[in-house]
Amino acid sequence: MPITPFHFGPGALFKCAAPGHLSWTVFALANMLIDLEPITLFFVTGDPTHPWLHTPPGAIDYATNGIGGTHHLAWERLQRAAGITLNHIPFKSAAPALQEVLAGRVSMMLIGVSTAFPHIKDGRLVSLATGGLARSPFLPNLPTLAESGFPGFEVVAWMAVMAPKGMPAALLEKISRDINKVTLSKAYHDSLAQRGSESRTSTPQELAERIHREYESTRTLIKSLGIKGG
Repeated sequence: MPITPFHFGPGALFKCAAPGHLSWTVFALANMLIDLEPITLFFVTGDPTHPWLHTPPGAIDYATNGIGGTHHLAWERLQRAAGITLNHIPFKSAAPALQEVLAGRVSMMLIGVSTAFPHIKDGRLVSLATGGLARSPFLPNLPTLAESGFPGFEVVAWMAVMAPKGMPAALLEKISRDINKVTLSKAYHDSLAQRGSESRTSTPQELAERIHREYESTRTLIKSLGIKGG
């Protein structure tokens, strides 16, 4: 039986137009629940005093990987939490969005720390805040959005291992334990650290609960924004 890795979500906030595709976010989460069995989570990658939180509505642009995508939804949550309105510039993927931010044609974007790290080191990106509940070990002096005025606010990318629906629970648990032995190892931790990512572990039940939680919150947000699939 094949085992499937799955990636979900953005990771950190950085500063430095073509419309994008409609979202697959809720579709992907729903199909994870319908078609797959969760095994384990294996890795993951703001401030009211910042000037961008005190500007006229629509005065600052932000780039995303498309309308209704994970980046767009994270920005919508942040704008609601901060009581601000920014100007959305959607792209077909994160790669062209990042290039526009690096070129200075768009002000900000949300992007995984592992992707942004080389550009932070060479000074092409300026980091404003991270989206995890705890500070990133790779950017220890950078505050999180949660500690900068938005308690409980979290936006992280995560990857998980999924199995075909109907796999026996005992086998799911065994595979999860075996994978977690690797993800807890120093070699794996050091390998991820070189790319700006952190290792995480979970039980199948913990992963299932996370998927359900994110599915429900994402579905509610998309419905409130009036976004429909194409």
